[in-house]
Amino acid sequence: MSPMASPESVRRHNLSLVLRHLHQSGALSRSELGRTLGMTRSTIGELIADLRARGLVERGRPRPARCSGASVPWSPVRTPRVPR
Repeated sequence: MSPMASPESVRRHNLSLVLRHLHQSGALSRSELGRTLGMTRSTIGELIADLRARGLVERGRPRPARCSGASVPWSPVRTPRVPR
């Protein structure tokens, strides 16, 4: 039997999935990311907040949404800032 993955390793894996998907697909909203990656709205929100705090993604201009509100795309930062 293989050991269960720790919550931290699952989080690192999910962060990697989100960032890789943004690099491959271009700017996507949180709802688009959640739908394509099969993650909940709250999970995507937390992962985007973490990636943004690390300077790895940036918020784009809001675009009209199909339903209510605006859809805000997120995209990878071309040159990530280096922490000091």
